[in-house]
Amino acid sequence: MTDAAHRSAEGEFTGCSNKQIANSNCSKMDNIVMSNKAKDNDDVLDMEAQKHDKINTEDKPVDDLKEDDCPSSQHRMWSPDCLCQNNPQFFGASAQDGSTGNSNLVGTKDTADEELKWKDCIQKKDVKAARKLLDDDILPGPEELKLAVNIFTDSNETREIVKDICQRIEILLQEEHEEIEYIKGCFKHDDPNKDVIFVIKTSKPTTIRSLYPFYVVEQDNEEAMKEMEYENCTGIQSEVMFQRACECLRITSPDFMEAHSNLTSTSVSPVKLRKQQTPDKTVCLVFYVEAKGYIPIGEDVLPELIKCDEDMEFVTDVREDECAIASAGPYDKHDDLKIGCRVESSTKLYGGTLGCFVDLPKKGLCAITCSHVLLNVKDFDDIYYGRQSIESLGTIHCYQPKQPDLCGKICDIRLFGKNKNNCGMDIALFKVDEERKPKTTAFPDILAADVDGIDYSLINDLLSNNLRHNPRSVIQDLKQMKNLMMKGNTKVVKYGMKTKLTSGKFYSFGSGIKLETVGYSFSKDKAAKFKPGKSVYELADQIRIRDDCGKFSEAGDSGAMVFVTDENKDLMALGILTGRNKKGNVTFVTPIWNILEEIEMPLPYVLAEPSKAHLIIEELKRSLLSISNNCEALTSILDQ
Repeated sequence: MTDAAHRSAEGEFTGCSNKQIANSNCSKMDNIVMSNKAKDNDDVLDMEAQKHDKINTEDKPVDDLKEDDCPSSQHRMWSPDCLCQNNPQFFGASAQDGSTGNSNLVGTKDTADEELKWKDCIQKKDVKAARKLLDDDILPGPEELKLAVNIFTDSNETREIVKDICQRIEILLQEEHEEIEYIKGCFKHDDPNKDVIFVIKTSKPTTIRSLYPFYVVEQDNEEAMKEMEYENCTGIQSEVMFQRACECLRITSPDFMEAHSNLTSTSVSPVKLRKQQTPDKTVCLVFYVEAKGYIPIGEDVLPELIKCDEDMEFVTDVREDECAIASAGPYDKHDDLKIGCRVESSTKLYGGTLGCFVDLPKKGLCAITCSHVLLNVKDFDDIYYGRQSIESLGTIHCYQPKQPDLCGKICDIRLFGKNKNNCGMDIALFKVDEERKPKTTAFPDILAADVDGIDYSLINDLLSNNLRHNPRSVIQDLKQMKNLMMKGNTKVVKYGMKTKLTSGKFYSFGSGIKLETVGYSFSKDKAAKFKPGKSVYELADQIRIRDDCGKFSEAGDSGAMVFVTDENKDLMALGILTGRNKKGNVTFVTPIWNILEEIEMPLPYVLAEPSKAHLIIEELKRSLLSISNNCEALTSILDQ
């Protein structure tokens, strides 16, 4: 980034849609422009911005990570002399242009002495003095930050101070703008100076008041649809090669997720996408990132080629996406718990879905769901990062569908990014109260509206069988799942408390994902109160499910069991639904065999069955229902 361009990024900013750009008369710019999120919505324009004319420019996606795919002119910035009208990504008024009100922008220095202190310690490469300034809550201004990036580059210690400075600025910007959902100090991959740019995502259109340069990311759902269209049209050319890529991803993904903080998930694809070009029909490993072309400070560029062994290597592709958990919404009470019911806990304001039951030798009958469904965000974060043990949580009661309908209490949490087998887990178990134990393998009732748009060729048999599962039908290991993949286009189903019965397509395994749980925790201060918080965490070795005939999952479905259908039309347990991408076309599932191995279930893996007496009663009810239906059909024929 040039000095002129850097100076032009100072002032009060909002992100700007490519279709709503302020007039190029920069000398009259009043420090206000559109948010990227405000595309095609004139109502969010600040009154001052409305004084200027709007012009339209062609929408273009942000730069890909690969240089040969990225026109060098894609990202431009405006100066006080001229506003570039070709897809500008940064906007603002210069601090020297005479505009007023800059004193309350993030990055404004209180005194000239602070600026001199930072310049002095940077020129001397005095890391100790720089840390002292940070400890005193004195941050460098934009010019000093740029100087630090250029000078603090000769050792790990000096590079770490730049990362720490950026993290402090990120925190400050988030404190000043509650609409910011994500922020990361980055550099453009094609910028030789590696100047810092803060990549931002917001929950709604907002004015970002900052002297530090930034880029507001806009979610491109059209790009996601094109991605699916290309992959569906191309299909998997070689099932063997695709599986080898999944296995390579399963092994390498945890290390990549740990080393690259901008990664949101990893996957395998039969095509490598290229902007404005025909996609290459080649199996590749896909890195999904928060913003393409922007590399977090202190981190390396993602590799273009991954070598898995001596005779096998895969090219990589970089795409934009982000993931989200799925917890929300109340539903009916079931005296005997069923798979698919809504559950919540005494410490979490939101709920999720009950996935399955297991019978453990030491704990008895337990239900499985996601830990983010039952734990408040602070306890979740503390356990994931090892700051407290499960025992320190005390007693956490569980309810179905909500308080005060008690159904059990948490007895175990398995929450980690990866274990010795390279698989991650976000699982909670609660011991089921005696009076709430399941008496049937059926799901909650299915209404006509619940299956609107579902693939009836897949679920007709399930519906006619009153939708139930076989607890003994469980995928045992990775090898059995690979055999299912070899059959091609494997259909899956799930029953979640939000979207009920839905069908999808088994796509791949071995993916790494990054999720974020946001919520409220009950503080332990003298004046106890609920306070907001969030936790960002990673999970390795996840299965990817693609939408089919509508959304496979939505918020509230976390914890649901996902099934495939076996040759007997029985539901075979595949795994627990953990989350989905925010573009809304992919769901992530933790393999059931990993979960059952982790909680030390004996082989062969089975889920818990209701008592034989209850099963006999259930079978009698089904027989009576069948007889009743046949009688009604016969009566109808005789009446005719």
